[in-house]
Amino acid sequence: MKTRLGCSRWACRATTIALAMLAATILSTPAFAEEQPGITGQVVNRTADGQTVGGLEVTLITYINGQQSSQQKTTCDDQGGFEFRGLSADPSYAYEVYVSYQGVEYTSPRLVLKPEEPIQSMELSVYETTEDDSAIETVNSHMVLYLDQGTIQVLEVWRFVNAGDRTYIGSLVKETRHTLQFTLPRGAQDILSGDGFDPQFTDSGMADTLPLPPGIRDISFTYLIPYSSASMTVSRQTDYPVVSFGLLVQDKGVQVKTVALAPSEPLTIADSRFLYFVGQNLARGTDIDISLTGLPMPAPDGTSSSEGVPWQWLAGTAVALALILGAAAYARLRRGPGTIAIQAPKGIADAPESEREALLLQIASLDNDFDAGRVGEQEYRARRSQLKARVIELTQQAERGSHG
Repeated sequence: MKTRLGCSRWACRATTIALAMLAATILSTPAFAEEQPGITGQVVNRTADGQTVGGLEVTLITYINGQQSSQQKTTCDDQGGFEFRGLSADPSYAYEVYVSYQGVEYTSPRLVLKPEEPIQSMELSVYETTEDDSAIETVNSHMVLYLDQGTIQVLEVWRFVNAGDRTYIGSLVKETRHTLQFTLPRGAQDILSGDGFDPQFTDSGMADTLPLPPGIRDISFTYLIPYSSASMTVSRQTDYPVVSFGLLVQDKGVQVKTVALAPSEPLTIADSRFLYFVGQNLARGTDIDISLTGLPMPAPDGTSSSEGVPWQWLAGTAVALALILGAAAYARLRRGPGTIAIQAPKGIADAPESEREALLLQIASLDNDFDAGRVGEQEYRARRSQLKARVIELTQQAERGSHG
């Protein structure tokens, strides 16, 4: 008896159908689902002997073209793990993850998923809270005095560091917590604050109401001090220990005297010359008395010759000073709780200063264009990230050079 090899037409068709069903089954298994765009992460309590974070609610915010679109929530497991699946790898989509722990919200940077990297992992740190501010220090700060006729226009930029492993929440004042304190000069008015700063006025000045997690925070604000004579003293008290303090006074023939600060080389910023004074390792409560004589007086008709102060540009420049001046203090934040080292930037002056300064000024100008609506959010974030990455690269080069 002969045996025919092969299969009947019906049998072949059945085999084809079975293979197709098998393929469909394989494609629908969890192994394929894991390749769907998504974010996996873990909430970690960085405070030594901190409480468990298992069971915390984690929220994902979706942005489309920079506009908030939707939210979804999940609960992390006993080890703090969580995940969000079924997201989009379209470049117009961005995602933020945040969690609330002991009344403080902790938010991740915005993430954009890519087709070639559809799943991103992240770690979201949380901390126990404290009302003790002994771990708070100012690593560098700048005070810029721009002289108008009859008005001193002041910009202050402060870089704070929380060197502990707990989030500083301040003290409760009339049902609101006050964290960072600022004692302003007498006569200060028309106070305007920058981003990341939510102040309330106090008897001595103002106080921030936002908690301060371990790490670094930059705060800036402006105010006016009117004057009616050619001589006056601006008094400013340090509310925290200050590693490096810089004072810039617009040079309009004014004489400046201050005991707490030492004169340094003048600076030229945007075609304006500034007298420059620096102080190192100032204790909490140090009085910085700035005696000014020869101030420009108002015109007889009360008009001013000033064209206005480019606050946005000056703010960016003042922040840049903390990086590009060899006299400024440099703070390095290392991973892990309570491991912030403060050291002098020996290698900073050896870096290609012209390029770094130009980049920092470009960032300040870009911020100004974005605030004025001249640049869209997507373009703004992309360009700013590129510029910032190059600044960080140059700073790291300088740091490596200081250890070489």
